[in-house]
Amino acid sequence: MRWVDRTREVRNLINPAFCSVILRQSVEGYSSVASGGALPLTLSFLVLPLVLHKRTRNHLPTSVATSLHAWLERVPQAKVGFPERAQSTVRYTREAMVFGTSCKLLTLTDSGIGLVAGSKGVRGLSAYKTTSSEVKNCIEKAALVGKLFGRAGSPASIYAVLGVKP
Repeated sequence: MRWVDRTREVRNLINPAFCSVILRQSVEGYSSVASGGALPLTLSFLVLPLVLHKRTRNHLPTSVATSLHAWLERVPQAKVGFPERAQSTVRYTREAMVFGTSCKLLTLTDSGIGLVAGSKGVRGLSAYKTTSSEVKNCIEKAALVGKLFGRAGSPASIYAVLGVKP
């Protein structure tokens, strides 16, 4: 889809720069708790539909003391419509990966199956965090989602518990 054909809201919220920052925060969260360090590419496609969907984001746990599985048992409505949201954000996740890797915010692993934080930090992250409470919340929850994924087991089990088929 051409950039000019996107709605103003999509251009502002789901732009590649912002979405790559969201992915970067998830990668950092994941690597802080997972022994492998690299966020599997397959899991990166689940980050945006969890973080950008306001109702889901607002119901995410406040810390990693609650596991992904326990959270979904307590908040089963988070899975309602999730497969469709995941499918609808695939394009934006790909754009964010391309943008993030080209700007060195993200790096593909040598095997090409994972994402790690790139060599450049997120310049202006403090500006993102002070723009609005919703943007700040997205960034904070992205790191939490990465940590939840890092403690939740294999990508296949995460996909299964969220009701998504790769």
